Amino acid sequence: MEQTIKILEDVTKSFGFVGAVCVILILAISQIIKIPLKNKADEWSSATGIDKKVITCWFVFIPIIISLIVTFIFYSWRIINWNYEKFSWGGYISQAGVFSAISTTLYEAIDAFIKAKLAKEAKRLGVETSQTNLSKIRVAYSKMKKEEKNQKKALKAKAKEEAKAKKLAEVKFKEEKSKEEHIAALKKELSELESSSENKNVKLI
Repeated sequence: MEQTIKILEDVTKSFGFVGAVCVILILAISQIIKIPLKNKADEWSSATGIDKKVITCWFVFIPIIISLIVTFIFYSWRIINWNYEKFSWGGYISQAGVFSAISTTLYEAIDAFIKAKLAKEAKRLGVETSQTNLSKIRVAYSKMKKEEKNQKKALKAKAKEEAKAKKLAEVKFKEEKSKEEHIAALKKELSELESSSENKNVKLI
């Protein structure tokens, strides 16, 4: 994690805050595109039995394309100030290459941090920490987190339903109690009327 912070500090010193944001954007957008594609490649590989590298080998071009797009905006804004008469293909490509390389280094630093964390978790669980197992642990860890999230949602929904049912039960109880009290009041009133009628009949006799 310290290495990641140092990389971002160096980028900020060299290219400013906007440059650091560009590097983070290149990394983030690339991963947002690559992750679902990688999952699809895994599914396709499982279904066909063909090595997923047939597809994933092309993923290397994703950060390059994203870098070219993001760097074009950065170069136009920060370097030539939207004056395209000053535009230099050499300067632009060079800047894109630098941003792409830094974003790759940043990704590797983050990936190394995650692998170290997974290796530590695997060691705690007594699992062999080979590269293959680390990948499996990463997938299992991701699934576990997803399941935990779903369980929390289910528990929250259950608690909400229980609270709703409890409230309905309380309302029903109050309604029943109110009915009983009303019936008791009516019976009392009827009893008083009957008692009053009997007293009148006694007087008349």
